[in-house]
Amino acid sequence: MNDYQPDRQVRAVFQSRSLRAVMDRALVLRATHIRHEVVQLDDWYVLAVSGDDSIEAHEQIRLYEAENRGWPPKLDLMPTLSGGLIGAMIYATLLIVVHLMNLDAAFGFEWQQAGRIDGRLMLNGEWWRSVTALTLHGDVGHLAGNVFFGAIFGVFTARLLGEGLAWSLILAGGILGNITNVLIQHPSHRAVGASTAVFAALGVLTAYTWMHRRDSRFHLAYRAAPLVSGLVLLAYLGTGDARTDIVAHLTGFGWGMVGGMLAANWPRLTEYLQARQAMLGLLAMATVCSAWLFRLY
Repeated sequence: MNDYQPDRQVRAVFQSRSLRAVMDRALVLRATHIRHEVVQLDDWYVLAVSGDDSIEAHEQIRLYEAENRGWPPKLDLMPTLSGGLIGAMIYATLLIVVHLMNLDAAFGFEWQQAGRIDGRLMLNGEWWRSVTALTLHGDVGHLAGNVFFGAIFGVFTARLLGEGLAWSLILAGGILGNITNVLIQHPSHRAVGASTAVFAALGVLTAYTWMHRRDSRFHLAYRAAPLVSGLVLLAYLGTGDARTDIVAHLTGFGWGMVGGMLAANWPRLTEYLQARQAMLGLLAMATVCSAWLFRLY
């Protein structure tokens, strides 16, 4: 580019300190067969055309700018509704306490046998086992894994949805996942563990963040990133040895996805004030306690 030499037959139709901005508009003029020139004046770049073409050049640039207004799109940050730690602490405490009570046969009660998933018994009406089984674990390693990953996924989900709504959806996903698992598996199927709810939490988090990026103006890979990440974690964490209940992980994740998509379309989610969140959290805890009380008495 040479220094611009003023010419009364030439008109500047656009100028900017950004060469890229000028060149983008120069491409528009090239596409519409308008002769043009880019020149530099000190720190400015100027797009100039013949005086006879200036009106048409201005119009083409105006149309280009109107079409690309707001591009590239900016992803609004999702509001943080809570710290996420309270629900995770309650979740971890509940699982640890129930595990200790099971080890000590507290109250002379066979917790494992009474609360585990049992396909035949559930098909005969004992559906509350879909809740109680979420609080039972086979050993310390099983317990530790579900406490760790459940707390992590729960914290991130609660930060986006609030403590009450997040853990209500996680519990609902775990319960529905267990019920669906029993309907799919052979009636002899038996299982314990919070992993169905853990993967429900992952499903809620995956779907909610994925739906947040559903604006078609974003690149497909960018929009699909949360979904791909969730599926990768599901595949990595949800498979294991022969004792791993893969079907339960899939059903929990699937129901969690449903919950996350519903939450993403929930009207005025940010207006879920502390009182509503507390009510939903208490409802989730009452559901678990009621299931055990129903079995105990």
